[in-house]
Amino acid sequence: MSLPEKFDLLDIIDAMDGDYCKQASEAMMKKSKDAGINIEFSKHSNDLEVSDFPSCDFCGVEYSGKMFCSKCKCVFYCSKECQKKHWKAPGGHKVNCTNMEELCENKAQAFMDAYGKYKTFVGAFQPTNDAVLSSLGNLILLLQNDGLNQNGPYKKALELGLNDALFFLFQDEYKHVVDRCISVLETIHMQLFSNTAFNSIDGYRVKKYVRSKEDAFEKWFAASLKTFDIYQTQGLDAIKRNELDVYFVLKQLACNAAHFWSLVFTNRKAAKAILLGETKEVDDKARARAKWIVSQLKRVHSKFQYDKRIIAICSSDQSLHSSVSVVEGSVHHFTALIEGRMNEFQMNVGNFVQLLGLPGVNKFKYENMARPWANAIIEKGSMIDMNEANDALLKQAGKMPNGANPSSRIKGKKKGKKKNKK
Repeated sequence: MSLPEKFDLLDIIDAMDGDYCKQASEAMMKKSKDAGINIEFSKHSNDLEVSDFPSCDFCGVEYSGKMFCSKCKCVFYCSKECQKKHWKAPGGHKVNCTNMEELCENKAQAFMDAYGKYKTFVGAFQPTNDAVLSSLGNLILLLQNDGLNQNGPYKKALELGLNDALFFLFQDEYKHVVDRCISVLETIHMQLFSNTAFNSIDGYRVKKYVRSKEDAFEKWFAASLKTFDIYQTQGLDAIKRNELDVYFVLKQLACNAAHFWSLVFTNRKAAKAILLGETKEVDDKARARAKWIVSQLKRVHSKFQYDKRIIAICSSDQSLHSSVSVVEGSVHHFTALIEGRMNEFQMNVGNFVQLLGLPGVNKFKYENMARPWANAIIEKGSMIDMNEANDALLKQAGKMPNGANPSSRIKGKKKGKKKNKK
């Protein structure tokens, strides 16, 4: 999964050679300058799309796996033709189908065995002893190479407690474990919900997981937010020790986690499954879940101002100051998407910004940058490109009427200028 990068808004717009983009950026820059705010954005890769279906396991066409093998339920196809060809092909699905359930069981059990040994080791060794990590070898190799992001092994691993095991690893307080494993484990956990062949979020698998248990999403979300706790606590410790390489690894990990949640909530069906649950209605459970989500987000947002003050005391390196803003902006982005989905489903949680407790500058950035960006994504139904993002900023700045076509408007102006020259 590609990492977000910090960039200066005007620099990127100049490179795009778009007058209307410059109008958008200049309008927002003026507003921010008047408010005494330095604008920075987190650039999200536009090659990451969202899907409701896996890819076809035979021809590989993206997001087309609407059919699956009725026997093993482990492979997906775009058509009956692909299913027949895959069955008859040398070394094809016919060879593996009958043994798939046993294979899945064995792989999932191997994970749980490694996890059991690991959990025993944690209490038996001092933090400096690398033996505590020895049993993680099989676990990590299994997750990375043996396809636990596929439906069959994934389902079996869920039944055996895979996610509970991962959550234990995330919440482990032993620093030597967290320092060395959190980036691997967070990436793996994301991959469980991704179509890794095409670098995309699989809405089908997200929906299936969040409905597997009543508290499945809550456990998942809380464990994932641990990433930001680690960034905010151990990242600051690394700065104090002048271990900047450690800090920037943690920063990249936090940006990745934020971008992952942006992709999940970009997918309407996945967002609906998370927020409304099985009933698909705004009932008491959905409202309680929404309030809990906001409380978790508030906890993450509240720490950034403290981070900035500590960094200002510990270091004069401007790249460190900027990096905190990049992570904060990434969190703003997926928070605004969650707010947008809650509004779309009419969940009525109240004044979102007030509930988050954002101070003046952060409130300005959230309302004038993150929220327009999120609303544009929800309106389109997929990730937006830079032109579309800047259209949203231009509207927010009040420089372009709603519904106007900025490109045609700019073209008209250019034609007028040419006539005047003649």
